[in-house]
Amino acid sequence: MQKSLLLSVRISHKLGAKLDKLAKRGGRSKSWYVNRMLEDNVDHEMKIVEMVLEGQRDIEAGRVISHEEAMASLRERIRSRRKRAA
Repeated sequence: MQKSLLLSVRISHKLGAKLDKLAKRGGRSKSWYVNRMLEDNVDHEMKIVEMVLEGQRDIEAGRVISHEEAMASLRERIRSRRKRAA
């Protein structure tokens, strides 16, 4: 059996009350729900962090375009999609 890690976390009273309510209504422990929420969200958050780091590396390497170029590209994509949809 895999050992678990004990994590202490401080949450607001409001969130604690919601978690208590969820645990009572759902018939599971607060720990079970917190673990489930972390399982569902940590990978997503890691992807966001990786995208931000990739963007920072692009900036450092000079792989950037101006705001005007970005907006022109977006406007063209919108026009193109509208034409296809019509």
